[in-house]
Amino acid sequence: MKTVLRIGITFLLSVVLCLCFSAAAFAEGTVTASGTCGADGDNLTWTLYDTGELVIDGTGNMANYSEGTAPWYKNRLSITSVTIRNGVTSVGSYAFYYCIKLTDVSIPVSVASIGSHAFDNCIKLSALVIPEGVTSIGNYAFQGCSSLTSVTIPEGVTSISYSAFNGCNGLTSVTIPESVTSIGWYAFQGCSSLTSVTIPDGVTNISSYAFRSCSSLTSVTIPESMTSISAFTFQDCNGLTSVTIPESVTSIGGSTFSGCSSLTSVTIPEGVTSIEVTTFQDCSSLTSVTIPESVMSIGGAAFSGCSSLTSMTIPESVTNIDSYAFNGCSSLTSVTIPDGVTSIGEHTFNGCSSLTSVTIPESVSSIGNYAFQGCSSLTSVTIPESVTSISDWAFHNCSSLTSVTIPESVTSICNDAFFGCSGLTSVTIPESVTYIGDWAFYNCSKLTDVYYGGSGAQWELISIGSRNDPLTRAAIHYGLIPQIYTISYDANGGADAPVAQSKTQNIAQTLSDDRPTRGNTSPGSYSVRLNHNDGSTSVSILRAARTTRYTFRTWNTEADGSGTDYAPGANYTTDADLTLYAQWDSTTATAAVTLPELARGGALFLGWAPSRDAESGVTGEYTPSGNVTLYALWAQADLVLPASLTAIEAEAFTGGAFTYVLVPEGVEAIGSGAFAGCPNLRYAEICGTQTLINDTAFDGVTGLTIIAPTGSKAETWAAEHSVNFQPAA
Repeated sequence: MKTVLRIGITFLLSVVLCLCFSAAAFAEGTVTASGTCGADGDNLTWTLYDTGELVIDGTGNMANYSEGTAPWYKNRLSITSVTIRNGVTSVGSYAFYYCIKLTDVSIPVSVASIGSHAFDNCIKLSALVIPEGVTSIGNYAFQGCSSLTSVTIPEGVTSISYSAFNGCNGLTSVTIPESVTSIGWYAFQGCSSLTSVTIPDGVTNISSYAFRSCSSLTSVTIPESMTSISAFTFQDCNGLTSVTIPESVTSIGGSTFSGCSSLTSVTIPEGVTSIEVTTFQDCSSLTSVTIPESVMSIGGAAFSGCSSLTSMTIPESVTNIDSYAFNGCSSLTSVTIPDGVTSIGEHTFNGCSSLTSVTIPESVSSIGNYAFQGCSSLTSVTIPESVTSISDWAFHNCSSLTSVTIPESVTSICNDAFFGCSGLTSVTIPESVTYIGDWAFYNCSKLTDVYYGGSGAQWELISIGSRNDPLTRAAIHYGLIPQIYTISYDANGGADAPVAQSKTQNIAQTLSDDRPTRGNTSPGSYSVRLNHNDGSTSVSILRAARTTRYTFRTWNTEADGSGTDYAPGANYTTDADLTLYAQWDSTTATAAVTLPELARGGALFLGWAPSRDAESGVTGEYTPSGNVTLYALWAQADLVLPASLTAIEAEAFTGGAFTYVLVPEGVEAIGSGAFAGCPNLRYAEICGTQTLINDTAFDGVTGLTIIAPTGSKAETWAAEHSVNFQPAA
């Protein structure tokens, strides 16, 4: 009997195992390849089915591989999905490298790390959940996963590694947890569909190129935890329109925002001391930049190609402006170079075709090659006595320049210095000059007068290079140095007055087109006294602020405007010093106050009026023209029914002459025609929530307002009969 029972049990187990095996085979398909893949050898196994599913099973870490050495690599084109079973604790390096048909992967909560290049170039991988247990994501882990659309990085991860999501150009959103403190080189480079990213407060370092070429990224907020922004971090993010840089940042690397062609404005925080080379370069939509007083150096090509930048205030703290700093800023109209800058590097303002005037401070000793080349709107330039030489091509093609005075400190004018200054009519050259280079004044076709400080004999000793025909053909006025006059600007109560200009004797000077600004002032306020007019002594006071706004009108030779007017950009021809004072138009506006709404039982608030006897009042916004007292207007009930009343019978008050009826809470019903034909009735205040009103109760009453609790049957009746409704106090 025991033998028969043992045979029966064995048979039953065999059937169950066969059924389980059959179910597994049905679910996963036929095995096409298999083997081991554990870090300890056979602690993990892998099985590939003809369905395209690769299953990793076992306990412990997966082995790390190098490029193309994973045991299933030769079968990678057959793999469409990967299932990693619970118990596996890591995904090895290069595990699924170039599995280009892999579409989805299941990673269990037991996995703590994803190795370098683990899913590198899995170009069809679109579904990915990184489990909460993962604390480490290796370099290049998901590089080139171009079908990946969203990623949530779990809380345990502290660092996003080098190139982790580089080239994931389908990625539209990424969630970075608070645990992350650093974002590695190239981490999200080329994620061209990424529209926004929130960098958590714990991040202290974002490495170079981290978000480079994220062309759909529109805004970025840098957290307070960061003190520096690395070079090239947001380079070529040409969809970026705004960036918030916190005060904690003291260093911004080179080319950080280079090529961000949609960026319109940026404020550099107070702690930054240096703007590195090519930092805001080719930001062609940038119109304004705020540079703090802490900045001492502006690097080479820092704002090169910022073709929409219209003005630039360089703080007094800056002592160094490198070459190409503002090269190609074609909309820049004015710039003030602060005292302390010792040299203007080559190409610094090259191509600033809208620049109309520039004052070079006494601290500058050299003007570099091509420094102002192509500044075709430049009408005047003041070269200080500190400058000793004017370099090659320094003012090449400054075609609007009409006169130039070379200071006594200059000994040489280098090759092509004023080549193409076709509007130049006069030049003043001191006797200190001993050399004028080739082509220095070539194509200066309007040059008619040269004022030379020395004698004719001294002039003959100057070495003048070839192709300077306009200079040698002009009338030379020996021993005569024209007097230089100063044009000063006074903002006259405002700020940002233009810098002083120099005017050469007998030469018209174009006045600055820059306009000062003036902030608003507050001359006081009007008081609005509110009297509740309800028998109480309640009075409240509102204050209506008054603001005076100023608009610049013109310049005048007298502060009070009694002198001669000069418009910005006008010509000044008088040989005399001049001080111009800003003239302002002012308008004073009074702010509106918000009048409160009042309410009390048995009366209806009609608004506020300057008289107790007014027939109508105002509500909401009110702008006073002076100090005023406003009185609350009330409609008072002139028919108050007794509190003991429980019903109003049919036609009870038909044709009555009252205007305001107060129906007590105890009234359960108002009968047909109860208030029909009452010619003066305007308000019916019904205190009860359950009072039933007959359809004809108010027949023939026009302009009626029902006053009742919100949600009452009276409100429903008013809605059904198209009668005005007002909630009761």
